[in-house]
Amino acid sequence: MLILSMAFVIITFMRLFLFEILTDWGFTISSIEIEVDEDLPNFYKAIKISDINWFVKESDYLEQNYKFSFANASVV
Repeated sequence: MLILSMAFVIITFMRLFLFEILTDWGFTISSIEIEVDEDLPNFYKAIKISDINWFVKESDYLEQNYKFSFANASVV
């Protein structure tokens, strides 16, 4: 309990008095939400025709050996 209490005191002290320094160093969690829009097309529309056979075979292999598939069942 003593260690937990000491950790709480240290964290509270750092949050109250060293917040600006920690923010500059990148050690704080910010409330800013970053929205990333890369304008990437849908994977199934963007895949090259030459890679479709590999994609289907890889998906079948994973399904047979590991009971896992990274592709939708309707695609494969």
